[in-house]
Amino acid sequence: MQKARIAILIIALAFMVVVVYDQWDKLQSFNWVIRKDYLAASIVGIVGLLFLDALGWHLILRAMGQQISAEQSIRIWQISSLARYIPGGIWSYASRVTLAKGAGVNFTYASMSLYLETLLLMASSLAVGLPALFATTGLPFSPLSSVALCLSLGLMMHPKIISLLRYLPGKTGDGISRMTLPSVKCTLGLYGYYLVFWILFGVVFDCYVAAFFPLPLQSWIPAGASIALGFFIGFVLIFIPGGLGVRESALYVLLLPFLPAPVSLLISVSSRLWIILGELLSLGIILIYGKLVKLDPLKNLITK
Repeated sequence: MQKARIAILIIALAFMVVVVYDQWDKLQSFNWVIRKDYLAASIVGIVGLLFLDALGWHLILRAMGQQISAEQSIRIWQISSLARYIPGGIWSYASRVTLAKGAGVNFTYASMSLYLETLLLMASSLAVGLPALFATTGLPFSPLSSVALCLSLGLMMHPKIISLLRYLPGKTGDGISRMTLPSVKCTLGLYGYYLVFWILFGVVFDCYVAAFFPLPLQSWIPAGASIALGFFIGFVLIFIPGGLGVRESALYVLLLPFLPAPVSLLISVSSRLWIILGELLSLGIILIYGKLVKLDPLKNLITK
């Protein structure tokens, strides 16, 4: 598995290098006009979305009966999220579980919350990313099949399906058998929350695209959906939330039906920096807030 992951990363990065080499002259000669209003809106939007993403994890924990404040959950999520860029792909999860345990969340519940969060993010990103998939492949968009897929993905998170994990060997299965899982109503509510999250992400991403190129109104939906589908592809292929290299390659291909090749290349590559900027700004807000209320960013993070 590790060798396959490395091979996919190398292929994706090599693909982007070839594309950059091929488009370099066009990138330099393109008549770039940056819309600062759209760019500013996209930066504010990505920061807000990261807080919504963190709040989603808090809602999962509360649905499992864990008594942790939204402030603690968001701080833990924000601080641990930067660890996703450490090679290995598990460090953001490991650090979040560790910090959550210090905040009073049972290890098994913290681990299950990450499993549920991953399922919710993947299912909702695929559902919202369907318009981009149809536009890229040329297949006719079918609302009925889209609804059917959304419902099927939602069923993956049904408590009875998840409870099958109790048959895992050892302490893991034993811990899950005693765990309080979210009800069907809560699970559907969480799924709806993440669907809305990716729809908003698409709108914010459209603003980022429009900052560099006048995106036609009819292209906003499929172009916005490409960020959700790019996340899904990057995660599925290499099992890393950041999807380094793979997400950029997927975005480049997904945006080609709506944008000139140089613009698609610029957006796909620079979107990584755009998201990192949002992560740094959101973390900065957390740290500044902690300083204003005289909280040590790590010590008091685990103090109720």
